Amino acid sequence: MSVLESLKNCKSLKEWNPTNFAGKDGDASTKMKEKKFREKFKMSQLRNFFGEVKKLEASDESEIKSGVAKLEMNLAYDTGRGVVPKEFYEMVTECTAKIKEKDDLKRFVEFLTALIAYHKFHSL
Repeated sequence: MSVLESLKNCKSLKEWNPTNFAGKDGDASTKMKEKKFREKFKMSQLRNFFGEVKKLEASDESEIKSGVAKLEMNLAYDTGRGVVPKEFYEMVTECTAKIKEKDDLKRFVEFLTALIAYHKFHSL
């Protein structure tokens, strides 16, 4: 099952079981095994985006909705510039559509952590 397929089965992001994406055979590892995807997506871009998400995680719950909108806007810009793959943009917007509260955001951070880990691992 792809990342998008497993996400579509969830009403909120906190329902997304980490075993679907975090294990060595999970969605994050499978996606990062794709050399074409990894080469289009530099680690620095992924880390920059992750840093913005972590800042949002530290903010008040009342700021989540506007913070998610800003993340999507910046990601759309980077996708348009060609520095972020459109496939990543689609994965993220599917995730962000399901972020309603802190627990959803926490699960999103876990997913991004898995992506970073497997990006590094499969780049060896």
